[in-house]
Amino acid sequence: RPDLSNIYPSLNLPDPTTVSATTVTTIKVNNTSLHPWQSNNIGASLEYYSPDGLSNLTIRGYRRFVWNAFSTQTLPAAQTANYLTKYGIDPTEYPGSLIQTPVNLAGTIVTSGLEVSGSYTFDKILPDWLHGVRLAYSGTRATQTGGGVMAVQFAAQNLYIVPWTVGGGIGITRERFSLSLNTKFNSKTRLQYEDYTTNSAYEPNEFLYKEAAIRTDLDASYHFTPHISLFVNARDIFGYTLTEQIYSPNTPDIAKNFYRAIYQPVWTAGVKAEF
Repeated sequence: RPDLSNIYPSLNLPDPTTVSATTVTTIKVNNTSLHPWQSNNIGASLEYYSPDGLSNLTIRGYRRFVWNAFSTQTLPAAQTANYLTKYGIDPTEYPGSLIQTPVNLAGTIVTSGLEVSGSYTFDKILPDWLHGVRLAYSGTRATQTGGGVMAVQFAAQNLYIVPWTVGGGIGITRERFSLSLNTKFNSKTRLQYEDYTTNSAYEPNEFLYKEAAIRTDLDASYHFTPHISLFVNARDIFGYTLTEQIYSPNTPDIAKNFYRAIYQPVWTAGVKAEF
């Protein structure tokens, strides 16, 4: 369902004293006719479990058909005056302004995916003192078609479409302690389309992308008693750089970067007690 903040009758205007003809100002108008998005989903999976219980494998495929997807429509500046006049607002107070309103996209978005996951415990091939070592792995491939270029943002934010993901982890679990190291790779992902028809700063086929990244976590615990344990959790132990780029096929590499944030590892340690 749409958020209430997008469907109750509302028109948000900026302070007229801050508006000028040389700057682009956005006026948000809610859409009381916004429909919930809907989908039909088809999926099938095949699972295998080894007779000795030491390994398993799952292969899953799916196809999803989505309609009434959400998007934001930006009206050209030439249409803003007529829109404001209908609401009894003097358009000369908001020169150069654009109207933005949530809408339902026409057509059907189709997403398809293939997922593979499984694990293997090495008890048969390792000595007794290393029993409990386990490898886990996963990989996905996802695609999105239909809905036009404006469907990209909806697919990324609501359907969590990442073209390729690969994950893996290795750990050991014994009577008193456990230790695991897990890592995941996400490929470059398109986040939204930059509409050149309402913003002259963009070109046709210009999108916002999130660059590929690898993130690695560490978790450890030691049980002093069945009810008291020490734990250590670490997120992004090698650091994590979030990079976003905006570009079209004509954009030179030096001009692609839009945003970058560098995150340091985060460590947490403590004692957990159960009563």
